[in-house]
Amino acid sequence: LTMPYGECIIRAITMGELMLSDILGDAVRPEVFWSVDVYGLGAQIPQILAKTGRKFFLIGEYVGLFYGAQTEFRRIPFSDFSVFDAPELVLEGIDGSRVLAHRSSYALHDPAPPAIQPALPHKSALVFQGMDNVAPHRELVRDIRSLNEANGEYKYIITKSPEFFAAVEGCDDIPVFSTESFVTYWSGIYESRIRGRLQNRLLENEILPVEALSTCARVDGFAY
Repeated sequence: LTMPYGECIIRAITMGELMLSDILGDAVRPEVFWSVDVYGLGAQIPQILAKTGRKFFLIGEYVGLFYGAQTEFRRIPFSDFSVFDAPELVLEGIDGSRVLAHRSSYALHDPAPPAIQPALPHKSALVFQGMDNVAPHRELVRDIRSLNEANGEYKYIITKSPEFFAAVEGCDDIPVFSTESFVTYWSGIYESRIRGRLQNRLLENEILPVEALSTCARVDGFAY
């Protein structure tokens, strides 16, 4: 939503990895970059993700919650509109870096497993559960058992995102896109969202002198 600078994303990834590694006592470097509640992505994202060890890009976009029918998906404009025909795609950055991405329905009113149909040719689908305004589906285990006991066309499992990407990355015909997007739906509206964007910019700029001072302190023997 706040469309941070690429430098801010790099700092967040770096500091997050250092913090988690320190807390867990082991090196942490996830392969999946989650970006749910997306309001745009820049052309530099594949380069940033590739250089930070992220092989996969999980994009959660709004469907239905604000915009009604799925055709209104196009309120999230990409520079290449044919991206809407590809739930799985390879995003190529301006330097040629690539990352396998999955665009999924986020914030569905009905988070039940059948809400999203598997895509061809890998015949897998991923539906988000238990985040932000999508409450945990309390009957998830029961519903999945019922679906599988019915011996339908597909098998449903509870899994993490790397397993989904493992099923997808072997496909040979996943399309490649060099595209970016930006939502203009709330532009010009003075509300908490716009205020948050301004505050985010302020903090990003404040980080620069703070980091410089912290580096100086470290050189002089103090804690960073």
